[in-house]
Amino acid sequence: MANQIEKLNNIAITSIEKLNGLTDASMEKVNGLEFAGLTQGAVFRTSSATLSTARSRLGGFGGSSDEMVFCGGNNTSATKLTSTETYDRGTTGGSIGSGGNLNQARFALTAAGTEAAGLCCGGTTASGEAKNSEEYNSNVWSNQAATNTSGGEFAALAGVQGSAMINGGYVGGYNAESESYNGSTWVTDPPNLGSNQAHGSASASSADYYRICGGYAGDDGTYNSSYLYTSDSWASSVDMTRTRYVGTLLGTPDDLVFHSGSGTLTTSDIFDGTSWADGPTPAAGRYAGNNSADCGGTNNSVSAGGGTGS
Repeated sequence: MANQIEKLNNIAITSIEKLNGLTDASMEKVNGLEFAGLTQGAVFRTSSATLSTARSRLGGFGGSSDEMVFCGGNNTSATKLTSTETYDRGTTGGSIGSGGNLNQARFALTAAGTEAAGLCCGGTTASGEAKNSEEYNSNVWSNQAATNTSGGEFAALAGVQGSAMINGGYVGGYNAESESYNGSTWVTDPPNLGSNQAHGSASASSADYYRICGGYAGDDGTYNSSYLYTSDSWASSVDMTRTRYVGTLLGTPDDLVFHSGSGTLTTSDIFDGTSWADGPTPAAGRYAGNNSADCGGTNNSVSAGGGTGS
């Protein structure tokens, strides 16, 4: 079925999310004309909300697309940041607020969790590559345990505050080590991933269901591979349509969009739980924006920050 309607009150249908409170799934016709949906295919849009501090190599997390948290990174003067900013979609296109400061300034960190209960780990601090973690509760960051091996620059952390997994990163060298977090302790029980997916991005519902995508491992090159961890083992998943690392992965493990990143600033890949396909062009391609965020899925997912380098 194709749309016989292009505009409503001179507003393009691709700019409308609801009509009298109804969504796509609620309507088949409008005034007798065929109606295939308010949004024709996925599309990236630039939000009217702007971070107070321009930053790249930041962490980002949120369990829904309505409320997000962005933390750390470095600013345009390459200063490592402790500041945290919050995003509230609201009804007017979104607004930015302030959250509590990280205890340690860091960039190239990784983060996971919900807007009310977050977790960050790794990154680079004034002392070099770090493995320590912090939890975020009610706008306050508190220091937590350090990982054993994983962490450092651009590790892939995903899950929730009480059940998360981290893989890879760079601490003196690229690694493929996996560790899980139970809310207080990092353990090395998960088997290590055989492929070195350092600098990849991940999505997970918990430490027991985790998908890592893309990556970079120095002389070993860049990757378009993805792997799923479940039932205490790793399984190779379907390859993405292109290689990608230090990009932004948004969504749940079986509903993902992976956009921007090194060498692929203006492209995206979409995963529907079975296969990867070319996605829409980002409104503004970025290198090293927030590395991942759950957002409850790809629909209305949010990313922020990043640079224009490659």
